[in-house]
Amino acid sequence: MSIEVACAVIGLTESRPGIKQRLERFFPEKFGTPGLRSLHGIYWMVRQITNWLRIYLGDVRPAVRARRRSRRDDLISHLLDEGCSTSEILGECLTFAAAGMVTTREFISAAAWHLFSDAELLTHYQAADEPGRIAVLNEILRLDPVIGRLSRRTTGPLDLSGNGDQALTVPAGERVDILLDHTNLDERTVGPRPRRIRPGRAMGEGAGSPGLSFGDGSHKGPGTHVALLETDIFLSGLFALPGLRMATPPTIGFIDGIGSYELRHCIVEVDTAP
Repeated sequence: MSIEVACAVIGLTESRPGIKQRLERFFPEKFGTPGLRSLHGIYWMVRQITNWLRIYLGDVRPAVRARRRSRRDDLISHLLDEGCSTSEILGECLTFAAAGMVTTREFISAAAWHLFSDAELLTHYQAADEPGRIAVLNEILRLDPVIGRLSRRTTGPLDLSGNGDQALTVPAGERVDILLDHTNLDERTVGPRPRRIRPGRAMGEGAGSPGLSFGDGSHKGPGTHVALLETDIFLSGLFALPGLRMATPPTIGFIDGIGSYELRHCIVEVDTAP
């Protein structure tokens, strides 16, 4: 589902059969770049170049050709209007595909786990209107951000107050790693009892409901509303099924390259019709 939604937004709608497999090969379970001086590193480089070529020939080129003839309401049409080259469009498509496929599917699983595990929260979610349900999802995302680490560079000297008399000034141009699972618990911004899910909590000035889980500023995730609505539509339908229950909780893995969790092997059951 997450692949189909992402492809519709991007404009990858003229693809040859097998787009799911092509994207899965490009975004493997384990991220990371081995050293290119080793045989494994050379294999990894050749593998990724091959995957780029498969996605370009099977998905991006057919979509670009179709939109050169007739623009549509999607990302590729917008990029063509901006004068982007085919190689630039390929890069943008893969970036958006990663955000729309990998992160959204993990968040859907995490949100479902929260609702399965908290009967009171599930009751609140099912009784709420759409804005109320989105508020629940924003709180879950604040506590369990799919991307757990962001890296940014300072554009000027940054003064940080420390504990007691300690102080730190970060020079311009330095890379700063932001650990979102800690940042989103800062009581000065998110208010008291930050580890509790409180839909609609009052956030500090300039802070969004999910904290920094979608990033912020010029690099804020453009698919924020799509991801939340997609998750809400899916979960609303899922939890409307009669007798739905979680038979086996998911196993938790971690993708160090992007500071992300991955949930696998969750089994759910529903009652059968008499």
